[in-house]
Amino acid sequence: ILNHRRIVSLMPAALGLCLSKLGIERRDYMRSTPFLVGKMLAMADLLHKEYCLDVRKGSIPTQLVGNALMPTALENPQQALARLSDRIYVYKSWVDKSYSSNEPGEKYALARWAVKQMGLVSQELSERRITTQTNEADKAQMLLGYLSRETRSDKDELGAEFEDSYGEVV
Repeated sequence: ILNHRRIVSLMPAALGLCLSKLGIERRDYMRSTPFLVGKMLAMADLLHKEYCLDVRKGSIPTQLVGNALMPTALENPQQALARLSDRIYVYKSWVDKSYSSNEPGEKYALARWAVKQMGLVSQELSERRITTQTNEADKAQMLLGYLSRETRSDKDELGAEFEDSYGEVV
């Protein structure tokens, strides 16, 4: 019997296989605008979660900001990113404030990393046209971006590796 974690871990492989059948290979979809939009929403979730752990004392809502915007993004990526801009500044200013606080850097390391990743994705998206409509292949690529995890064989500049909610190193 497959458990929840196993099913979720199989989703990217299944989506990747479907895209391959459409002639869209991994090296292409990982650079696509829909994939990057999904990745941006995933990083927004990570930042929101870290914010909640600190500011809301561990009270994490049932739906994080990126997840809440996913249905909109699947239909209209441009609108989803516009809505994200309305909400993300609170979390970003919290991280910015952490640089001037006397708190240990490790406490904010994951949030800072998420902001850095969002900056990199934003830079890539700024060079592209973000559509107001999607097709089925776009939706699959966006979901892959949302489900993707950063993996690094060596430690990042903060000297730490991070684990996702399933205990996998990200």
